[in-house]
Amino acid sequence: MGDRRFIDFQFQDLNSSLRPRLGNATANNTCIVDDSFKYNLNGAVYSVVFILGLITNSASLFVFCFRMKMRSETAIFITNLALSDLLFVCTLPFKIFYNFNRHWPFGDTLCKISGTAFLTNIYGSMLFLTCISVDRFLAIVYPFRSRTIRTRRNSAIVCAGVWILVLSGGISASLFSTTNVNNATTTCFEGFSKRVWKTYLSKITIFIEVVGFIIPLILNVSCSSVVLKTLRKPATLSQIGTNKKKVLKMITVHMAVFVVCFVPYNSGWGCSMVFPEPTYGVLTQGGAGSGTELGSNQRRERVGGHPPSWQGHST
Repeated sequence: MGDRRFIDFQFQDLNSSLRPRLGNATANNTCIVDDSFKYNLNGAVYSVVFILGLITNSASLFVFCFRMKMRSETAIFITNLALSDLLFVCTLPFKIFYNFNRHWPFGDTLCKISGTAFLTNIYGSMLFLTCISVDRFLAIVYPFRSRTIRTRRNSAIVCAGVWILVLSGGISASLFSTTNVNNATTTCFEGFSKRVWKTYLSKITIFIEVVGFIIPLILNVSCSSVVLKTLRKPATLSQIGTNKKKVLKMITVHMAVFVVCFVPYNSGWGCSMVFPEPTYGVLTQGGAGSGTELGSNQRRERVGGHPPSWQGHST
């Protein structure tokens, strides 16, 4: 009987000690997640992308601009794709420094340029890949009727339109202050307040996702499906004068690049819009230059419906 009273007393004492903590957690409705691993991961990935991207895209531009005598419509799209990637690669040293040091000392202007370059690259790449897919669709499904449309002049006009579109979206997302200072540590494109997100960023994000991802995804899948269906007809290959295996390989590589490089990132954005979390986690422990713990006021301001940062991987 004495043992039972002792156990009951200990159990009640444990409940009384836990109850205030649970109450505070429920009242604050805050779930702190340590996501500091993403900075070292991003820094490592960006380092590899910088080396490979600088070499491959520079070589591609050299070949397409100085070695090719006849530039086809597809070559024009690929040249612009490589140029978009190279511009992004040139901003990666700043991102590498930021992710490894978790501090942005370069000012708000360079943060805007870095963020604009990231958005321009990832959505510009998707749109240029879509242009290549549509061009292949016209060349195979409508080889004769598309001759007046598939010209180098029209390809250049389309590329100019893509640049205007992606630069407009990227710059509009960088018009406000993109840096935030907390505990002597400056962040870039992170820690946006609830007010900035609801009144400004959410609308831009929806527009960018629809125009830059959903529509290109539909066009790429639709064009590739119709091309594959057309290639089943024996008369098609004789009309277009190309090898079926070569076309199938190009379509496979094209869709693999689109799915692997862009679908995971944009799906994450979509899920965060449809299934918002109560709050988003922040870095815990550490001082300036090695990590930061955002203040309680900002932690309450960070709301579901937007990712904690616009840091991400790109091609």
